[in-house]
Amino acid sequence: MSTSFKTFSSNLLMESDLDEFSIEKGAAISSPFGVGYMLANINDRVWNVSNDGIEKVLKSPRDNIMAEYASLVEKLNKAKMTTNSVLYIRDGNSTVKLPEGSQKLKTEMTFADFISDWKTSWFAMNDMITNRTGGTLNDQLVPKGGWWGGAFYPFTLSAYINTNHYKSEWAKNWTSIGEKKFWDGLSVPFYQLEGKYPVMESQNYTAVAVELADKGKYAVFVLPKGKLVQFIRGDLAQLIKASDPTVWETKDGQKIQVPALNITLLDQHYKKLETLGINHTFCMPEGEPGPETENKRGPNFMSPIVQAHHVQFSPDFIEVASATGSSVNSEERLKDDHPPDYDYGPAPPVDHDHSAVDAPLGQIATITGMDGQNAEVVVPVVLDDELARTLEEGNMEIKGVDLTIEDPKTNETITAQGSLLSAPPSTDDIAVTAVPPAEDVTEVEAEAGITESSSIPTTTIKIEAKANLPTSTVAPEVVDKDTIQFSQPFFWYLYDKELGPLYYGTVHSLATYRKEYGLETDEDFWLFDAYKTLLWNCP
Repeated sequence: MSTSFKTFSSNLLMESDLDEFSIEKGAAISSPFGVGYMLANINDRVWNVSNDGIEKVLKSPRDNIMAEYASLVEKLNKAKMTTNSVLYIRDGNSTVKLPEGSQKLKTEMTFADFISDWKTSWFAMNDMITNRTGGTLNDQLVPKGGWWGGAFYPFTLSAYINTNHYKSEWAKNWTSIGEKKFWDGLSVPFYQLEGKYPVMESQNYTAVAVELADKGKYAVFVLPKGKLVQFIRGDLAQLIKASDPTVWETKDGQKIQVPALNITLLDQHYKKLETLGINHTFCMPEGEPGPETENKRGPNFMSPIVQAHHVQFSPDFIEVASATGSSVNSEERLKDDHPPDYDYGPAPPVDHDHSAVDAPLGQIATITGMDGQNAEVVVPVVLDDELARTLEEGNMEIKGVDLTIEDPKTNETITAQGSLLSAPPSTDDIAVTAVPPAEDVTEVEAEAGITESSSIPTTTIKIEAKANLPTSTVAPEVVDKDTIQFSQPFFWYLYDKELGPLYYGTVHSLATYRKEYGLETDEDFWLFDAYKTLLWNCP
């Protein structure tokens, strides 16, 4: 395996806030290859986007990156891990041609209409992602968009999307042992294996590896002896250095019990890459850039890299998938006072008091509830940090309301149905020993206005949200010394003998995950699309 890729993979993992993400979402997944693959394409400069810092982050000389990732793609495909990369070009008559390097990276180029027929383009992108990931990531990465915004705008020039997918049977099938309670109190199916397996014992954790039918590949399960957060912050780096299970001691008569998993998660890479050293590629700097910054930037910028991940453990197989996306945007077109007409979907409600805010990408909404009270409840595309975390973490309730919508172009007023976000009443106390005590209620506010880094307006919105954590825990079941039961928060990774660790993940609370990602109603799907939109846009 490339030492530089392994180093980049480890560095990105350690910057991924797995501890906080695991608590907030119930689980976390990291697939560094998709990020590295996109950075390798960006480095080839199909568009005039800065590649400053990419060689530092990928731990490879700039001139070697293409060859290294082309070789990595070949190795992944030979290892039955299918990959693909597509550059969607905005203009059908574009003279843009893929450089030789991008062609060697197996990147394809196709055309997409981001302006007048963006819905057709969305379906094409989603179909590609769905087909290339075995159906696991259908409608998980790119937001459909609407009046609240989307992933693509009049200033969008192109979009990169790459995928990775792997599915394999186990070397030996697991046996179902019925339902057991996970530590958060949720009853889930558990599976068991018994036999001779590689095990690594540490003072702070136990790791066991299960071989797949594809020789040289392992699913490794790691059970911390303390809290998962403590393991991530303290012992994870040491484990990654010793991640090869083929050199571990093997133990016979070992029993392994794991819960059934079927998890899909979203992630964004912006601050992580900025921390690692890429400071001029993504989003626009606030204020006027200095001469040094201006020299390192191109006329275009990327939106944050967003990933959708999937993992499934079943008695017969293991399956992992990732889809990675970002858009290329023109700073000049963004600053254009007269962008082309664009169909963003249904128009939002408008309040005359804010008519002076004439933004091309959205409008202020005032919702009149059935009780006659007005409330501004538009979910904005650009949020301050606290409000974004509330949308991301909040335990929200959605209520149907009557909308009064006035079209400023025709002065016509119509009524419609909408949704109002609010916090459900609750008197539950939150007390979980795995994390510091959380404040019961957080109230945040974002003011209306257009930031210098975006022409997308925000509006005032107040949301009260309670921490979304298990309210009670279950003591672990007493098992014999030869049994490792993963009924407590744990870490896992997918290991390839030649390529090293390729996917990493945590399982902290299956109850929290089910609550966060249990998409059932139209409102659930709407809110999920707004969340995807949030991730695709610059902060």
